[in-house]
Amino acid sequence: MSEEWPKIWGKNTEIFRNESTSVNFLNLVKGGTCSYHYHRFKSNIFYVISGKLKIHTEIGEHVLFPGQDLYIAPLLKHQFEAMEQSLVVEVMFVKYNPDDIIRETEGFIQDYSEVEDIKQIPRPESPSNVDR
Repeated sequence: MSEEWPKIWGKNTEIFRNESTSVNFLNLVKGGTCSYHYHRFKSNIFYVISGKLKIHTEIGEHVLFPGQDLYIAPLLKHQFEAMEQSLVVEVMFVKYNPDDIIRETEGFIQDYSEVEDIKQIPRPESPSNVDR
């Protein structure tokens, strides 16, 4: 059974989880940006289904289009930004540990006027917008 979380940048739907892997659909609004962070143990793969995703890392920027993916190793600082409305698959490899993520900034939406259905997006002051 899938589980959904509203995020400041859109919505995260976890469709699969076992002891070492989690697979998520990230529905990102244009301008939606996650926190700049890294994971001590977890690695990620981001695969773009639709839209355009920019991933900032401490070693450079990567712009991904449909059919492209990027691997993020543990300890690599990163942040994604939706250049347009995007659907992305995120595959995470590690046993879930809430202390694994180290944030340097918070996530945000650059321009709320770009959001088609603002009711779907939690406001920045909402406690439900905490990244998972």
